[in-house]
Amino acid sequence: MLNLYYGEYDGGLYVSTNAISLARALGLRLDPGGLQELLARKVLLAPTTMFAGLRRVNIGEHIRYRGGTLSRGKHWHWYEPEAKYRNLREAADAAAAVVVDRVARYAASASLVVSDLTGGYDSRLLASAVHAAGLEPAVTVNGPPDHPDVRISYQVAKAMQWDMRHFDTQLLLTAAITPDVQQELLYRTNGELRFTEMYLQRLVWPILGQDFNLHLEGSGGPLLRYMPWSQEFFGIGRQRLANIDNVLNFRLLTDVPPPSLFSQDWLPVLRSRLRSRLQALCREQPGALTTQQCDAMHVWKMTGHGSLYISSGYDWLPGAAPYLSAGVVKTAIALPWTMCLTSRLQRQMIYDLSPRAARVVTAYGGPAEPTSLRNLHLVALQFAKRGTHLVDKLDRILLNGAVTKRLPSSFTKHLYYSSRTIGAGEQAAQGFRELLVPKTMFSRRLYDAEGLREVLSGSDDEWQARSSLITRLETIEALCRELDFEPEADFLASAPPE
Repeated sequence: MLNLYYGEYDGGLYVSTNAISLARALGLRLDPGGLQELLARKVLLAPTTMFAGLRRVNIGEHIRYRGGTLSRGKHWHWYEPEAKYRNLREAADAAAAVVVDRVARYAASASLVVSDLTGGYDSRLLASAVHAAGLEPAVTVNGPPDHPDVRISYQVAKAMQWDMRHFDTQLLLTAAITPDVQQELLYRTNGELRFTEMYLQRLVWPILGQDFNLHLEGSGGPLLRYMPWSQEFFGIGRQRLANIDNVLNFRLLTDVPPPSLFSQDWLPVLRSRLRSRLQALCREQPGALTTQQCDAMHVWKMTGHGSLYISSGYDWLPGAAPYLSAGVVKTAIALPWTMCLTSRLQRQMIYDLSPRAARVVTAYGGPAEPTSLRNLHLVALQFAKRGTHLVDKLDRILLNGAVTKRLPSSFTKHLYYSSRTIGAGEQAAQGFRELLVPKTMFSRRLYDAEGLREVLSGSDDEWQARSSLITRLETIEALCRELDFEPEADFLASAPPE
């Protein structure tokens, strides 16, 4: 699967799978809306691109160009009426059958398949579906040997006798990202991700590609549980417009740069544009439940995650996300929301496909099997972790961390499970100081001079602490240099609301 970019120029339509190459050929400048999204979100959502006049084909969208006229239409919609199931087991059986079918279809065209396996539910269900499809599962995990993802995935692979391919990031991430590698990653990601996001894949996927023809990854798995709509709170399952502001605050705009970095406040314009797109998506199907609307928004959100990763690394190792196939999405959105509360549907699905794999405790604290007297103590532990995770997120979003800042680090580090295992961003933040010199940066006018100096000051350790932001600035600076483009001070604020 490759992303497709298009734009009308000089009386014709240009189409490419690589946006930077097309932008350079056409002499395009950067797009202010694309820069806003990258700065605020670290990743772009279709149809936005980083280049003025270029668009990315969106989910279920088709493009027609006839007689010099461009038109866009939709041939697929995500909404389905809520299905009726007698009980959770029946719903789990139906959903699992669709997942196994899609995995089998992908495998039929690729033969040798490797699947991600970490410490959570999504990857375990996916690997169990590979197993249930009658294939010989091979699984892969990245991280230090003592990371929960690695320890748990080894336990599952041992229990199931699956072929394990582990890549120790402590051994892989030993050298700084060179300028040549940075340029390659920039072109692969088209600037729609921070280029550091694909650095580990550059090291791992070509190795896997020597033995396998397809990589299956678990993007979209949250559609089978409550996660996409948990921010609805008391609006869950209602027949009304979903709470768009909560989606923006809790899902899309959770790590925005400090206002002091900019001389103008452009964030309200971005919020307005995203809100408009989300409202249009939610109103596509009159009468849809808030949970279904949030599931649809989550699918759109994946145009900025799984879609970009798979497209960026396609020639290293072709990839697919079975949970985001049309059949699985339709099945998930039609599931009764009451059956997707907590993780019980996914746990039932995993147990139905592979009871042995389900018995291994997950990184969340509980098992991947239905609740019983035998595992009730583990389920209680997971429930407690889920509660502390909610408290922490509410504190960070609504109170700017006022509560958790006062707690000892020995406590807060155990608040919830995190699958973050690598430090490519930190390496890049330390390795490209010469690129981010305020006086010589092509992109310097985008920022407040004093705010930029403050962000780029300090030791390597201080840069590492700010790596999430600094790698965004690096990506934008690299794009400006690639296009020989120096934006003016009002460039970010020039993006239209829609």
